[in-house]
Amino acid sequence: MRDIGKNIRYLRESKGLTQDQLAEKLFVTRQTVSNYETGRTRPDVDMIVSIANVLETDANTVFYGLPADERKQNALKTIVRVSITAVCTVAFAMVLQAAQTVMYETYHARSVEVLIALLCPPIIIFAGWCVMQLISHFVKVEPILTRKSRIARAAIIFLLLASYVIVIPCEMWLLAAEGGNQAIPLSQNTIFYWMYRAILTADVSFPWIYAPIGAALWIFRAPSKRQNAESGGESCRA
Repeated sequence: MRDIGKNIRYLRESKGLTQDQLAEKLFVTRQTVSNYETGRTRPDVDMIVSIANVLETDANTVFYGLPADERKQNALKTIVRVSITAVCTVAFAMVLQAAQTVMYETYHARSVEVLIALLCPPIIIFAGWCVMQLISHFVKVEPILTRKSRIARAAIIFLLLASYVIVIPCEMWLLAAEGGNQAIPLSQNTIFYWMYRAILTADVSFPWIYAPIGAALWIFRAPSKRQNAESGGESCRA
C-alpha cells in the first residue's frame, strides 16, 4: 500500500506515458499525478480504479504493484536486447577493422570506407537507443513528447539523411576513380567535399559520437500507435 505512488509511476512508464498524458486521461493536472507518484497525496479508491483502467490493469496491481517475476522479466528482456546489440556492434567493428587491414594491404581500402560510412551510423545510433531503453528501467528517464520534441526529432533525422546525401555520391565517385572509371568531376576545394571528409572522419575515427544521437532519438521518440489512437479517440469525444 505504501508503494502506490511507485506503482503508478512504474505502470505509467511501462505504457510509455508522460505525467501530462496520464493527467489528461484522468482529467486532473500534471501536478496531481506528480503528487500521487511522490506520495505527497494518495488517490482515493475511485481514482485508483480510473488509473487502473487508463493503464490497462486492475486496481490490485495499482495497490500492490506487478509481481516481482514480471518486473524482472521485463528488465531481463531489455538487458538481453541491449546485450545482443552490444555484441553485434563489437563484432561488426572487429570485422570492419580486420577487413580494413586486408584492404589496405591490397590497396582496396575504399570499399571498407563505403561500408563504414553506410552501416556504422545506424548501428551506433541503434546502440545508443538501446542503452537509453535499458537505463529507463533503473532510472527515472521519460521521453519528451511535445511539439518541440517532434521538431527536434525531425531535425536530427533530416541531418542524418543529409549526411548520406553528401557521403554516398562522393564515395561512388571515389570508387569509380579507384577503378579507373572516373566520370563525375569532383573538386576537392568545395564545401561539399570538406563536409564529406568531416563526416567520413567521424564515421571511421569517432563512430561513438552517434550514440548520443540514438539517445536523443529515444528521448524525442514518436508516440506509439496505441497512444496515437487513444489521443485520436479522445479528440473525437471532445
